[in-house]
Amino acid sequence: MATHQAIRWQGDTGTYEVVWAAPHQRLRGQVLCYRGYRVEMTSGRTRLEVPDGAVSVLLGLGGNLRISSTARPDVAHLCTSPVVTGMRSCAWTASHSGRLYGIEVLMTPRAAYGVFGVPLGELTDRNVELGDLFGRGAMSLLERIAWEPTWSGRFRVLDRDLLQRMAAGRRWVPQVEWAWRVLRDSHGMVSTAGLAAEAGVSLRHLEGRFRQQVGLSPKTMARVLRLQRVLRLLDNGAPAGHAAAVSGYHDQSHMCREIKAMTGQTVGGFLVLRGSVRPEQSAADRVPRQVTSALLK
Repeated sequence: MATHQAIRWQGDTGTYEVVWAAPHQRLRGQVLCYRGYRVEMTSGRTRLEVPDGAVSVLLGLGGNLRISSTARPDVAHLCTSPVVTGMRSCAWTASHSGRLYGIEVLMTPRAAYGVFGVPLGELTDRNVELGDLFGRGAMSLLERIAWEPTWSGRFRVLDRDLLQRMAAGRRWVPQVEWAWRVLRDSHGMVSTAGLAAEAGVSLRHLEGRFRQQVGLSPKTMARVLRLQRVLRLLDNGAPAGHAAAVSGYHDQSHMCREIKAMTGQTVGGFLVLRGSVRPEQSAADRVPRQVTSALLK
């Protein structure tokens, strides 16, 4: 386990600390990262989280987080105990009152399928109590993490727990494994019908397997992967027309419609949020080298 990056800031509005770490070598490629955070601000914050192709486990050690989908902003989940957020097809918001302390584990759907032992479609666009999946093991894990005085010690607790669960967990069927790699490596720029044909199964069969083992259909997964590619390009200053063309959109208008549908923001509005001069923006993204988040307020 090695630390990727640590950002610490102190100013008139409070303090925050964010630490990213890679998991144990045997978990890499499955568990994307551990993200520890400790925030003490004078006022609350709200973050926009966009679809990123990851499943998240939120292990709160202090403060409460309120999560809601942009599709149903009137329905909120107050995280007072460990929570799993499944694969997302639309954006969601996360708010806190100014004080927040905990760890987030971000993992691929392949890892999540092995760790949680349930069809991932049951978690899609939902927030599920970790206790419903791990039983008493959820609070035991949280207590062991809380006893550790350092981030490194907390991350080692996670390594041990996840290594054990993944060793005993479910595995993807070969067709899903292959189709996932093709989708990921092409950034979603493949025909799902062609994908099924090459896998030697019907599209309906592949869709059913994906919903069960990935959490999203191949078509929706492709949309998420294209979104991530185009947001990275736009965030790095690429012209909109070029970003649309190399990310598999028919044209710039198609790109704009997809970004609005999946993030709730216009292209310009999202980039303005990303360009916030507030120091916390530098620590906004939950996964290194991905565009996952923006500060709303």
